[in-house]
Amino acid sequence: MNHESKKLDTPIPVTQKMEELFKNNDFIVPNYQRNYAWQNGEISDFWDDLSDIFNGYRDGHFFGQIVTYRNENHVQEIIDGQQRLTTSIIFQSVLRDIANEIRRNNVDKIAEDTQKKLIRIDSNSEEIICGEDGEANTLLVQKTSEDSRKDLRIFFQNLTKHKYGNDFSCDASSIPMKNMYNAYRQLKKSVEEELQKFSSIAERVDKLKKISDAFIKRFYVIMLSTESKRDAFIIFETLNSRGRDLAASDIIKNHIMYIVSDNIEPINKKWQYISAVLKDNSSRLTRFIKTYWAARNRLVPEAKLYKSLSGKITKKTDAFDFVNDLDELVSLYDMLENPTANKKNREFFQDKELMRLITILNKLGVKLYYPIMLAMSKKQYSESTMKQVLNMVLRVFVRHRTIIYEGTNTLEKGYANVAAKIYSEELVGSIEINNYMRETLYKNNKDVENAHLVLSKDLKTTGHKKWTLVYLLQEYYDYWKDSNGKLYQMTFVDDNYVPCHIKEENIDNDLINYVGNYTLIEKKLVNKLDKANTDLKRAQVMRESRLEINKQLAESLERGWSNEKIEERQAKMTAVTTKIW
Repeated sequence: MNHESKKLDTPIPVTQKMEELFKNNDFIVPNYQRNYAWQNGEISDFWDDLSDIFNGYRDGHFFGQIVTYRNENHVQEIIDGQQRLTTSIIFQSVLRDIANEIRRNNVDKIAEDTQKKLIRIDSNSEEIICGEDGEANTLLVQKTSEDSRKDLRIFFQNLTKHKYGNDFSCDASSIPMKNMYNAYRQLKKSVEEELQKFSSIAERVDKLKKISDAFIKRFYVIMLSTESKRDAFIIFETLNSRGRDLAASDIIKNHIMYIVSDNIEPINKKWQYISAVLKDNSSRLTRFIKTYWAARNRLVPEAKLYKSLSGKITKKTDAFDFVNDLDELVSLYDMLENPTANKKNREFFQDKELMRLITILNKLGVKLYYPIMLAMSKKQYSESTMKQVLNMVLRVFVRHRTIIYEGTNTLEKGYANVAAKIYSEELVGSIEINNYMRETLYKNNKDVENAHLVLSKDLKTTGHKKWTLVYLLQEYYDYWKDSNGKLYQMTFVDDNYVPCHIKEENIDNDLINYVGNYTLIEKKLVNKLDKANTDLKRAQVMRESRLEINKQLAESLERGWSNEKIEERQAKMTAVTTKIW
């Protein structure tokens, strides 16, 4: 915490049942809060907790803490707890709609006492959703657009006030809308399945009332309401500083909003843009902030990210600089994670060789170098310089991880250290950066060659392991002048070639997955090769390939492929490994 020097007017916690909570308060979700994010897992947990109550396994359930700021209009601005409160309103609309459906579909079959129970369920739910006057909503979520068709607040109001039977899935144009609609649908399905266990209408209504009572009378929260927005932010940070149930990015956002509490709107607009670029994914946003912090300051684990960052960002100027940097770098980060996702990402840099390197690193599953790219971008390095540095980044990775197969901890720390030195301008230009990486991270030629002599890779048809084999073979073949340098396009871009064993039968198990026993083959030839059960038949398929290497391998197969030939080919690859990388 960084607010010990500020006097905090500590509010008195108030324990309230859910029916009291909404009858006594009106709530609003400020626009700077994250949008509704509960999905199937959280909704299932909610239903399981509720089931324990109405099935008699427990007497009550603590639904969590609510932290609010009571604004000048006497409305509670939610600082913490909006996911639970939003779900509560959605659940009440489910109960109301089911009660109304039962009444409409069974007008002449319902006894008077059963009719009264349904009316009571309906009125209880309506009072929680709309208050005693039945007009204004007790909970207003974020207003996200002036266009009513895209506004989350309007969607939520329509969803929770609609007549049963309306399908709102077609109106859900954003992820938060889809989450709200999914919560409604999942909760409705759960209630209906529970009611279907009973045959008579009276029994179903009794069960529906038990479900309703379980929530409004036996779910409770602890609410802390302050008269100061500053105090509410401090309480939120204190309660959540270890990231419990929240992504680190949510805690960090609150910290930033606290610092600029009297000038939130410009910061919030940029934060919303940053989040939107990353598809409103809190985990991606956390990874982005962690990557940026590694470049600007130092590498810290996610669990310590908030503590490290909040200790450095303590003034308004710090907060604005931090968010401005994220705003400037988020598109680059998104591209690094998804370089081939769309035309904009594929053409992010004009230098095609730079994009080639980024695509290769992405296919190999390499993310550790992201801080270096952010630091170089922040320092306005040219694409040519970036390309030279990424060449070294890739060579370091292949030597360290792909060939020698050492762990990633050293590389993660090493790359982050390089990034921090770029950011602080301790290292300037590609020559200094690459020399530093060569001195601190580069594996020596002898160790690489010894490891490569026995280099073995599992055969996979998808994922990083597939692309590792594709990359290694493509680099060997290009070095040997096969395909006139077009193999990258045919493999990484067109994805027309896949790795395959040259031969598996009558080969020692230890040698089958040696890289010397692999080649690349056109996808259209894979099935024919799989069916070829003799060296001669495999050779015939190899001759159909466009690659000169495969035609040479066909000759070797005709003469008989063996353990010795695999080892000989592996040694040939080893001889050029340190020249390529």
